[in-house]
Amino acid sequence: MKKDIDAKTYLMRWNPAISSFTEGDYEKCVANMKNGMFFMDWSIREWEEARRGDYFYMMRVGDDKAGIVFSGQFLSDPYVSDDWAGSSKRRLYVDMVCTSPVEPGKEPLLSLNTLQKTLPQIDWAKGPSGVLLPKDVADALDALWGGE
Repeated sequence: MKKDIDAKTYLMRWNPAISSFTEGDYEKCVANMKNGMFFMDWSIREWEEARRGDYFYMMRVGDDKAGIVFSGQFLSDPYVSDDWAGSSKRRLYVDMVCTSPVEPGKEPLLSLNTLQKTLPQIDWAKGPSGVLLPKDVADALDALWGGE
């Protein structure tokens, strides 16, 4: 997929141990893909500059399968909705099209270890979901991911 030169790239994070999106949900999404993609919404921390058409990588964290598990593009600008964790807080979300998923239960093609060695300027394992990546890191990540 050729990226729009003005689009930004975000790192979304998913910890199956604490997320409302479970391992089973991921398995269902991959099993029911249409044309190699599935759709979902996700909370975004650094929402101020996020726009429809921006790109993302989903980083699985918190277990031995940590790494990039899929990528995709935002289908909406950020919008406010109820907290996924069930608190009274309001959160910002984006709708996303998700592509190139790692098969559930398999090791990611870009593991946490590889990312830490190759792009050490980012703390891949910790932090909120929806962090804007610097352009040089996004470009390097695109090359590692294979230009998806």
